[in-house]
Amino acid sequence: MVSTTGGEFPDYYEVLGVSASASSEDIRKAYMREALRSHPDRNDDPHANQTFQQVADAYFTLSDQQRRTAYDNARQHRAKRDRWNRQYNASAHADASSMFGSVFEDLLRPEVENPRWFWTPIGYLSGGFLGFIIANLPGAVAGAFAGGKLGGIRDSKGKSVYEVFSGLQRSQKYAILQALLMQVLAGNYK
Repeated sequence: MVSTTGGEFPDYYEVLGVSASASSEDIRKAYMREALRSHPDRNDDPHANQTFQQVADAYFTLSDQQRRTAYDNARQHRAKRDRWNRQYNASAHADASSMFGSVFEDLLRPEVENPRWFWTPIGYLSGGFLGFIIANLPGAVAGAFAGGKLGGIRDSKGKSVYEVFSGLQRSQKYAILQALLMQVLAGNYK
């Protein structure tokens, strides 16, 4: 990875492993690949957080046309480096975790979503049972309906996929990231 300590000008194209003429889609794919490789939950390297942050910063800069144009100009004209750092690097810093979550939301969804078939039927059964105890057959119908709705809420968790992913144990995150890396490397993604 390219070091950006000590005021060095970062080569974000090198960080992502793409050429300066890479398309937006190539940059997105490269970010996905590098973010999965360097994610701290998957990488035991003591500098994993720094590398992951560098990858996020590279994507943050190169994924926006205005920031990319300013970066390219600064990159071509090293004398403008300090101006670029003052304008963009100091004021616009990527949040590596939220960047990862937003880009990988669609890929993470099937890995962490709870299937709808578990709590909804349990809700129907328990609601119907309690409703029958309270008000016989009409109570059973009303209880089953209410229980099914509550079970459906439990199934969908009401959380974003990345929020669910963030709450998983490290070993579960590692397994998911490993599966996603294999999908990205094999080209099986949108």
